[in-house]
Amino acid sequence: MKRTWVNYGLPRDWMSREQGEGHEFLHEATQVKNIWTPTGE
Repeated sequence: MKRTWVNYGLPRDWMSREQGEGHEFLHEATQVKNIWTPTGE
């Protein structure tokens, strides 16, 4: 699985400090998800 971050068709100005940086961007860009795969004993 690969996580995606979509904007649902809304434009994003990546050169702007408000839209290209900040808390929301950092939160979405650094989310960690662990997936455990069971292996036999």
